[in-house]
Amino acid sequence: MNAMWQGLRVVYLSYRNPGIESGRVAGHLYEQGQWRPGFYHVPAIIDNAPPRNAKERSWFTQLSHYAFMTCNKLGGKGITLPLLAADERTQHYTIPSAGLSQACLQQFLDEYGCAIVKPVRSNRGRNVFLLRCCANGQVVVLTSEGQSLLDEKGLQDFANSRSESAWLVQRYIPSVDPQGRAFDVRIALFRADKGKWRIARSYARLGANDITSNLATGGNALDTGEFLATLYLPPQAKALTERLETAAQVIAEVLQKHYPFLIDAIGCDFGIADGEICLFEVNSYPGIKGCLEAATDAKLAFHRSLLQLLQNSSNKSLQNLKDWSRELAKLSQVTSRYIIMKTATPETIEAATP
Repeated sequence: MNAMWQGLRVVYLSYRNPGIESGRVAGHLYEQGQWRPGFYHVPAIIDNAPPRNAKERSWFTQLSHYAFMTCNKLGGKGITLPLLAADERTQHYTIPSAGLSQACLQQFLDEYGCAIVKPVRSNRGRNVFLLRCCANGQVVVLTSEGQSLLDEKGLQDFANSRSESAWLVQRYIPSVDPQGRAFDVRIALFRADKGKWRIARSYARLGANDITSNLATGGNALDTGEFLATLYLPPQAKALTERLETAAQVIAEVLQKHYPFLIDAIGCDFGIADGEICLFEVNSYPGIKGCLEAATDAKLAFHRSLLQLLQNSSNKSLQNLKDWSRELAKLSQVTSRYIIMKTATPETIEAATP
């Protein structure tokens, strides 16, 4: 509705219905309270979901020849965490981590007594393992669903059955409340007016166990300031909240310099142990369910800036980051009318239909 109030028409596209014919694509236009199917001109800008498979990547690539695609993948934890660990502005936030192998896992257990093993790709808090050394030489493996014991051979099998490129071993950070429940703090940032970063929401996610705090595995979302005030004195809680938001801004800036495209949004997940901030991971496609209004406002401001950029720029192609960044700095308000299109699944369209 906000888009229409600002003179923009909203059309949803689906990865399940690819194809461009005579410069048009199949989609659903939101008009007079209904989603109307039809064929519409390929827009200059598409606020897309990231492609998940070869078919979707092909469609993404095809659309990229016609439009500015807002969301590009950053490569997962195995790429982003080392980049941040190598930069002096962000290295103090990062946690020791490495690709999973039997040798690396044993090294982490020997050095820290425990370790986290999780997928490199985001998996909504699922398949996260906490491994702890026992006095008898065995290793206890804990998940959100239960626990098991591993002897030496079992530990070898655990590591060898998982690909080093797909799994990460990380130092365990005891970011837990007094009841032993895991928590983290999600800072969701989105590009807004003139491409500037804006924090849409900062919220704590409190888990049901000591391993994960993801909402998909039973966690609850709480206001960051209010939650931290239950763990620390008010001045400390306020200072921590400000430090978290500053850290997220710096992380966004550091990551951007490593990519040839504009990063449109990131979600930084932080843990806190003994008052120290630790970065668990960065998500290049943070969900907006917990910050829908603020995220939508930021996205609309960003889209309008991009649209004016194309309208006013003499360089209509603007293929690289330097072009876009240079032109974004020159922008003022947009008054023209355009179509913004976003890729979505049919389920998303149905869910959004009144």
